Amino acid sequence: MFKLLNVSNPSNDKLVPLMAKIAAGLSTSIVVYGGLETAGNMNKVNFNLRCDAPRRDGFGQFLCGWPERLQQWLRVASGNTDSRVENRAVSGTTSSTFISGLSMILQQDLESPPDLIILDTLVNDASFGDPKPFEQDTYEMIKATFETFVRILHIFLPQVPVLILVTKCGRCGIYARAHYEVANYYHMPFVNYPDAGSGSREGARNFVWRPGGENHPGPETHQLIADAMAFVLCQAWRKYKAGASYKHIHNEVVNQPFPLITLSRPEVIGRYHVCLQPLSFYSARQNWSMQPQRLGGDWSLYDDRPGKPGWISLKKGSEMDFEVSFGEQPQIAITYLRSYNGTGAARIKLSGPGGQGGLDCKWDFHFLESYTLWLRRVQDNLASGFSNTGASSGMMSNVKPNSTLNLTVTNTGDVKVKLLKVVSC
Repeated sequence: MFKLLNVSNPSNDKLVPLMAKIAAGLSTSIVVYGGLETAGNMNKVNFNLRCDAPRRDGFGQFLCGWPERLQQWLRVASGNTDSRVENRAVSGTTSSTFISGLSMILQQDLESPPDLIILDTLVNDASFGDPKPFEQDTYEMIKATFETFVRILHIFLPQVPVLILVTKCGRCGIYARAHYEVANYYHMPFVNYPDAGSGSREGARNFVWRPGGENHPGPETHQLIADAMAFVLCQAWRKYKAGASYKHIHNEVVNQPFPLITLSRPEVIGRYHVCLQPLSFYSARQNWSMQPQRLGGDWSLYDDRPGKPGWISLKKGSEMDFEVSFGEQPQIAITYLRSYNGTGAARIKLSGPGGQGGLDCKWDFHFLESYTLWLRRVQDNLASGFSNTGASSGMMSNVKPNSTLNLTVTNTGDVKVKLLKVVSC
């Protein structure tokens, strides 16, 4: 099944130190970022973003997403029960949305860094584009936000290898090259899951990704993704057992120069200035974050679907305030839910010299997605042609550096508006 899987990537040697730790019986940790596909498809999802596995798995526990299946394989194959795979998947989340608050999430890893980070964001990243016709601006945006994801991880966790998983959704093929470009430029290990099924019988190929290219494959696909990941890890295991020096390879991983110059053009990647040290951070998922003030109406924080909390309003005129602070280069990222059904719009306004804008929560694609609007104060309009960046917008043009303002969000109709995150610096 996996005879054609690409295992010749020299950067896969970066996985050897992980396998050496497992062989030594040491505790290991793998962290996975992705969307609902990573979390475990469209089966019954609970608050831990897992779902009930068919009993034929034989483990008698929750097993659905490929990360949980990979963890089970690691423990059974190595006999090391201290091997852990932490699934940080968030449904409908793209690289663009992840990076807006990534610096806060990574704080928890600074004292005890993971041994490996896996990025599985292609399915949602590709949803920005339409397979016909090919959109060059969208391609550049996908590459730039994914590259920013990689660079932020390096800033906070420079010694942790990052593995890229390229999967096979319907629109992934066109935009997968953006992820490949980033992986190759930064010498990162990757698993090319589409290659795993090449050359297989027709029936087997249907299991690689269920026919039709849907974004949410079934349990067979999750098992095959876990198997593909295990296959690549086995190559690293064999290299370790063949006598590869742990210290030598580990030093190569740590000391390999990280490119200072970005792959994406400066004028493109410059649109995504991430707050590495946020001055304001609101997240519906983190109860330790700052909390907004309800001014009137029905804004409330709750899960409208299991495991998917947000500040939600269903009533026209409902208002909520976020106190936001800015540094020398004022910027803000607002994340909200977009859906094809049952969502409306909101007005956003900054107090004082700030301007106003809008959040359109409805779109034509038949799936839900967390969407991040990037706004910053700059002198030139770098945002031209990119729908989710708002440089030099009227909303930010008069915001003064080192100021604190109120961001007021108002539901403009009797339809649902759901906010997920607000970050400023």
